[in-house]
Amino acid sequence: MYKNIFYFAMLLLLACHSTEIRPQANLEKLREKYFFSFPVVPKKGIEVRNPYTATWKCTPPKAEDLEKFIPWLEEELSLYPSDFLRAIHAGRLKNIFICGDLWVGNSAQPAGTNAAGWMLLGMNQFLKTRYDFRSILHHELLHATEHALGRIFNSRTGLFTDPDWNTLNPKDFKYGNPLIGGNDPKFKDPWFIGVMCPKKETPMHFVNFYSQAAENEDRGEVFSFLIMEYKELNRVAAINPPLQKKIKYIKKLVSQLSSTMNEDFWQKISQREAWNSDDLSRGVHERMLCRDADALPWIQKAAAIGSLQAQDLLRYVYNR
Repeated sequence: MYKNIFYFAMLLLLACHSTEIRPQANLEKLREKYFFSFPVVPKKGIEVRNPYTATWKCTPPKAEDLEKFIPWLEEELSLYPSDFLRAIHAGRLKNIFICGDLWVGNSAQPAGTNAAGWMLLGMNQFLKTRYDFRSILHHELLHATEHALGRIFNSRTGLFTDPDWNTLNPKDFKYGNPLIGGNDPKFKDPWFIGVMCPKKETPMHFVNFYSQAAENEDRGEVFSFLIMEYKELNRVAAINPPLQKKIKYIKKLVSQLSSTMNEDFWQKISQREAWNSDDLSRGVHERMLCRDADALPWIQKAAAIGSLQAQDLLRYVYNR
């Protein structure tokens, strides 16, 4: 009897221990393959001080959440040529922290990337679906690309600025106003979601409201949508020359960091059907095709499992 109890206790101990070490081992495999370090967030969490915003606070994720999250991360990183990721790593980005909760002051955030070489991804509030996670990761990788290229640094705002980019916007446009520049003020799209159904009579300079927050966020959103919805974004851009110019700019920008980010890469991305992998991806895809009624049930499913982006869509677009 005592032998059986001892044996059971050992199995329980090993099970608990393996739950803790298995995600860490998988993160180590990611480091070996993709260059970046994925440090384990300690129980007390970590803080990243930023002179331009409040302190970033990152809490540790649950092991079971991390296990679900790691395959998503590997799948998205595998899209990129090794030379491109190596150049980002050599430039600035060294550590990717996978957090449970991520806060800037009292505000919950999905992610953040700074020029000191850190990326933080917050799982609990925002990354409930593959769409949430993927769209945000690719957005952050564009920030990391700009850091690696040593883009012009504005000591007042902490942002990278480019006069050439600003020539692609309406003359009277200023970042920080979500209602100017090709978006219909009557169509209250939430900041973190989707390319709106394009209207031919209204030139479209921005893929969504969040693009209008700051120029580096604008570039990040264009890049994210290229990776997530390449065909549909280019379809929208075909009737929107301002957006077409931004796509051309972004392609040139990433190719400056690595020549492997060429048309062969974009051809591969164009064959991807990222929209077909989870409910929110499908819902956003249907909205880009101007099929809001078809999008609704998919968005409702994503909202039901806690996606804040899907919940915002229901609240602001569908009034539910």
